[in-house]
Amino acid sequence: MEVQLIYPSRLEKYAKRLQAELAQRGYPPQAIALEKVEELGRGLLIVLGLDREVLEALHHAPYQSTVLPVAPPSYTGYVALTPFQKCAQVVEQLEAGRIEPLRVPVLSASVDGTANVRAINEVAVFPRRSATLMEYDLEVNGDLLWHDTSDGVIVATPLGSTAYALSAGGPVVLLDTEALVIVSVNSTEPGRRPVVVSLGSSIRVGGIASRTAVEAVADGVERVEVEEEVRVFVGGYLNLVVTESRGTALVKRKLTYAELRDLPPSAKLVLKVLEEEGELGISEIIDLTGLPERTVRHALALLSSRGFIAKLEDPVNPKRILYRVSQAVA
Repeated sequence: MEVQLIYPSRLEKYAKRLQAELAQRGYPPQAIALEKVEELGRGLLIVLGLDREVLEALHHAPYQSTVLPVAPPSYTGYVALTPFQKCAQVVEQLEAGRIEPLRVPVLSASVDGTANVRAINEVAVFPRRSATLMEYDLEVNGDLLWHDTSDGVIVATPLGSTAYALSAGGPVVLLDTEALVIVSVNSTEPGRRPVVVSLGSSIRVGGIASRTAVEAVADGVERVEVEEEVRVFVGGYLNLVVTESRGTALVKRKLTYAELRDLPPSAKLVLKVLEEEGELGISEIIDLTGLPERTVRHALALLSSRGFIAKLEDPVNPKRILYRVSQAVA
């Protein structure tokens, strides 16, 4: 079995440990730094990293690839579901046929008929400037579903239903469900509800108008400016190695959101950023949220006191403190 190990450079020491262990068990991987990835093969792709790094790597993965996302030590991911210490064991089980990968859809988005992006979680169409409304038409299989004015619109896969789409009010979709989710974000129409459509649907976001430039954002990894329309459909599939209850464990973790309703908006924003970005230092949180340092520190203290986040030392720089979503939420 051909094995490739993809990792961000900052996790090189962990990648070397994993590479040695896999080689010892008879699966010597070709190790490639994420920053140098251009094109990947079709064998087993082991991706070591935070969720956002896994998603970045998968944008280079050929369709039908088998992918094993692995969380680095002390990190609990939503895409990187396999703990670091169990990686070699999972590879052995996969080779022996005791684990059957789950086929997950990959979205393809055509922007103005020219640029194309792909997404594992979601394609989001939003004005580039925050707090700016966007007017658009939503068509599904050629039929106009609604004309809307909102902060933006999200088209998500089942895997992505527990990411950005969930925080925008979308439903939780089990990973083996053959469906896509469309969510209008903060629509000016109070009755606007998320829509679930079949995997074979062709989705068009057209008639786009806004006071600022509009972008199609794929998994937060790729961004393309939109002039007129974005067409979204399932372009292919990846075989995702999921070891916990075919992904229902992921959904159960996300359903704890009911416990977060009484948090102030600033704390919810900080938690959302940590969920999407993984481990972050306080300066990074300030940059990503745009909140004042005092507000961020208060939000972190509140989240920590309730057990929603945990502090840990940066494995690269022990003097730096990182924050991540704790096991209580993850």
